[in-house]
Amino acid sequence: MNKSAMSLFLRYASILFFWCVVVFGLHVGALYYLQFPLLANKIVWAYLVNFLLATAIMGVVLHPPSRFKDNAGFLFMFGGLIKFIFFFIFFYPSFLQDGNISRAEFFAFFAPYATCLFVNTKLLIHKLSKD
Repeated sequence: MNKSAMSLFLRYASILFFWCVVVFGLHVGALYYLQFPLLANKIVWAYLVNFLLATAIMGVVLHPPSRFKDNAGFLFMFGGLIKFIFFFIFFYPSFLQDGNISRAEFFAFFAPYATCLFVNTKLLIHKLSKD
C-alpha cells in the first residue's frame, strides 16, 4: 500500500472510529436513562468486533487483491456475510440462553452493526464517486 492509500485508509478508519464512539456514547446514555445495565449483553465486544471487521472490510474494498479489483461490491457484501457469521457464532448463543432475544440484546449488536454499515457505505460511495 502506498503512502496516499495508507493515508486514505487511516482517515476512513478514524472517521469510522469517531462515529462508533459517538453512537456507543449515545447507546450507553440511552441504557442509563432507561435504567438498563450499561455494559451488559456484550455491548463493548459488539462495538469492538463491528469496528474491527468494518475496518478490515473497508481496507479490502479500498485496496482489493489484483484479481478482485472489479468486484468491490461483492467483497463488500462478503464482508457483511462475515459479520453475520460472527454474530451467529459469538453473540447469538448467549443472547438466546433465556429462550428469546430482548430488545437490549438486539440493539447491543444491531446499533454498532448499523453504524459501521452506514459509515462504511457512505465513505465508500464518497471514494467511488471521486474515482
